[in-house]
Amino acid sequence: MSTTRSGSGTDGYSAETWTYLGIRAGAKGRRSHAWQEPSGRVWLYNDTGSYVTGGLYAVKVDRTSERLTRTAPEYTGQISPDVNLGELEALSKAARVKLARLARERRDGAQNADDALEPLLAIAGKLRTTDDKDALAAYVLRRIQSTWR
Repeated sequence: MSTTRSGSGTDGYSAETWTYLGIRAGAKGRRSHAWQEPSGRVWLYNDTGSYVTGGLYAVKVDRTSERLTRTAPEYTGQISPDVNLGELEALSKAARVKLARLARERRDGAQNADDALEPLLAIAGKLRTTDDKDALAAYVLRRIQSTWR
């Protein structure tokens, strides 16, 4: 992949050319953008915007602190000759499918919880005394807690 790197400026940043590798499913099912630095190391960023898969981007990088700091990437108008665009597109597509599935599962999980509560809410609605309501709440809480052990 791209290995262009130039000297360091007075502000601690050095100019580098990074390759955009596409969308990935990052930590906790978040959409991330994969970027490859000149050394070949891949970084995941939660960038906003859209980028050209396989494209070369100019970035300024500060490697003097414990953490790598990078400026916003600027497209150079070139595609890296070192990438397999078909493979990168397939990986991005797989990540999009995975992210959509995870989002659907989160929505379905929330819906199923509401559906599961319906019979309990029907029972609770028929209770009249505070003691009966407290007893039902305590019973449900104990049953839920017993599954955590």
